[in-house]
Amino acid sequence: MKTYDVIVVGGGSAGVIAALSSARSGAKTLLVESKTTFGGTNTNALVGPLVPFLGESKTPIVGGIPQEIIDDLIAIGGSKGHVDDPIDFAYSLTPVDFKAMQIIQANKLYAESNLEIVTGTSVTAVEREGARIQAIQTLNEFGTATRYRASVIIDASGDADVTRLSGEAVNIGRESDHKSQPMTMCFNVGNVDLERVRDDVAKNPDNFAVSDAIRNGERMNYVAISGYFDEVRSSKTFPIQRDRLLFFEGVQEGEVGMNTTRIMNLSSLNPEELQQATIEGHQQVLALFKWLKAEIPAFKDAYIKDVGDIGVRESTHIVGRKQLNEYDVLSGAKQDKSIAVGCYPIDIHSPDSSIMEFLEENIVRNFEIDLDMCLPQNVDNLIVVGRPISATHAAHAASRVSVTCMALGQSAGIIAALAASQALNPHELDYALIKQHIVAMGGIVDRDQ
Repeated sequence: MKTYDVIVVGGGSAGVIAALSSARSGAKTLLVESKTTFGGTNTNALVGPLVPFLGESKTPIVGGIPQEIIDDLIAIGGSKGHVDDPIDFAYSLTPVDFKAMQIIQANKLYAESNLEIVTGTSVTAVEREGARIQAIQTLNEFGTATRYRASVIIDASGDADVTRLSGEAVNIGRESDHKSQPMTMCFNVGNVDLERVRDDVAKNPDNFAVSDAIRNGERMNYVAISGYFDEVRSSKTFPIQRDRLLFFEGVQEGEVGMNTTRIMNLSSLNPEELQQATIEGHQQVLALFKWLKAEIPAFKDAYIKDVGDIGVRESTHIVGRKQLNEYDVLSGAKQDKSIAVGCYPIDIHSPDSSIMEFLEENIVRNFEIDLDMCLPQNVDNLIVVGRPISATHAAHAASRVSVTCMALGQSAGIIAALAASQALNPHELDYALIKQHIVAMGGIVDRDQ
């Protein structure tokens, strides 16, 4: 059985950064990924643009390795950098070319001397003694079973797979009925007439969710659309159960990323329902694309460029030593042991209706995420990052976004490496030391920085 300082399970938004930060912190690290590519919901499910690198006053709230990746993308024409959000929903948006991002991330991972990687491999069982995980059992796509041991495990699986396999309880979805936000299948469309889209906004800004500046006559520059309300609501043939189109300009000329499909009342944790969601997603993509070409003139000559995997907004939430709640998000709360800063509205795609739920009057504030929100109550050497951190259904709607997950991953990798080097559990580390090492890597933990 191979032994490591740190094992990271999952190579998505959080896991890639966790593996890199752990290895760069000097820990012998293993990354276990079920697919053969990296990047998760961004590169595989085409969820973008990335948010939020900038917070209040448009100052950086995420730095270090995530920003390094954006800088590398800009250098090869794979990102526009951080741009203003014309919807005025976030303080900035960061469009990226997903294939370029996949390549940048893969090359960074394979260049790390302290990092070993196994792909096409899933965790099938967890060996636990008392409050510690002793080993994980894996199975690759060729049927080879392997056991691995580490001082600290980082669960970046997206669904808290390691946590559940260890026997820990998790919460699922909304507290009242355990329904989760709907899944989606994003797709990229080429040859869209973006000037026509800008004209549509200028002629009837009330038909769109836009900033006050655009509503008062400023022409939209970067195209981000939450709207075409009239066309959607008056159409008898609109194929999606929702009240608007949602799409964003890509990196290449005339390209947009469409995030409008909505797969409801199915669970990503149930294999049969996940398969059904994939079927429905493909059906919705085709039906929506045909509707766009027929009903929205800017899409008359468009074509489908790429289709993502099914995108999961919400599934499990661990039962942590502390829980992020909506009041933390709304008030911009500080935490005792902050390891990351988020800044995004409580953006709930309703599990059982066509609307998006968020507080229109809410001022979006920087909020801190505590280390204890990433630590299961009863497992001492496990850190959970990404979507499934300990949060209420409402708070999760603000913490689930990819850049916040990246920031959590970066801090988790550092913490895991520190814990392994000192033969301590993550919760036993001195927080001042944790903060020192996160900041040294370029991370940000203070909402007021």
